[in-house]
Amino acid sequence: MKRSIGTTVAVLALTGMGLGTGIGAASAAEWDSGVPGQSGSRYDADGNGYPDAGRVVTGNYVEVLAYDAQGGTFSSNDFGEVGGTVDSVEDLDQATLTTCTYRVHYRGSFENDRYQDSGWISNNILCKGYEPGAYTYLMVHQSDPRYTGEGTPLWGEWEYHVNAQSGVGNVERHLPED
Repeated sequence: MKRSIGTTVAVLALTGMGLGTGIGAASAAEWDSGVPGQSGSRYDADGNGYPDAGRVVTGNYVEVLAYDAQGGTFSSNDFGEVGGTVDSVEDLDQATLTTCTYRVHYRGSFENDRYQDSGWISNNILCKGYEPGAYTYLMVHQSDPRYTGEGTPLWGEWEYHVNAQSGVGNVERHLPED
C-alpha cells in the first residue's frame, strides 16, 4: 500500500504522536494541487500535477494542524488548502487548543501519481498550547540505504528510521541485545 505525501501528516498524528484520532481526519484529504513544489514541465511533462515516472524529486512544505480536546480540527498548508471539522482555528476551544506546525521534507519518486514510491520523508513538528511537544520523524522506503527492515513499519515497504519525541528521545534507536 502506498501513501501520498499529504497523508503522511495523518499517519504521524495517529501512530507516532499519540494525538487524538480527530487530527488525522483533518489532513487525510489528498492534495488537490499535486505534489508540493513539483509543478512545471521539468518534472511533470504531462501536466497532471505529479512528477513523471522515473523522476526523483526533492521538496518541502509546511502544514499547520490545530485541534482541541473536543475533537475539533483545522489544517492548512503552504499551497492554500484547508480542511478539518471547523472553518478556522478560532472555532476551536481555545482553552484546550493545540497547534502543531509540520515542516515536511521529502525526496523520492512519485511515478506520475500522488503517492511517493521511494526515498524518504522527514517531518519536524512543533506543537504549542494544551499538548505541547516536539517531534522529528524520518521515514524511509526500502530503496533508501538506511532501511533495515527492523524499524516500526508504516505502510508497505516504509518504516520509521527516526522517531524522536520530546521527553522520550528516539524510540526507533536499536540497541544491541545483551
